[in-house]
Amino acid sequence: MDAEDDCTYYYSYAYDPVTSEVRVKAQKVKSCALLGGAGGWWLGGGIVVLILILGLLAFLCLWCFRERQARQEYAKFNEDKSTAKWDRVRLASGVIFSPNFIAIKATLSSSDNTQN
Repeated sequence: MDAEDDCTYYYSYAYDPVTSEVRVKAQKVKSCALLGGAGGWWLGGGIVVLILILGLLAFLCLWCFRERQARQEYAKFNEDKSTAKWDRVRLASGVIFSPNFIAIKATLSSSDNTQN
């Protein structure tokens, strides 16, 4: 194993008992792992972090879009509320005065009568 680039030289050897020789066959080209060593962990960890960041970014985009929609609906609601006629309720059978409005009107008119 070469310490500089984490590559390996493969070899094989054979012992000949008749001649008492050891024959060594070495690989001429070193074999380097594509994701071997510490580099593989960094690459794998980087991919995991990238996926997490993309998921978080997608979540934030969705959240901002929904927040914008909610604000638009709330502004429309406030606009409709300010232009609404709250003194009467229109039903299919005709116009009926709101009981709350009639009660307020009655208390105001009764307080005017007691002062006279």
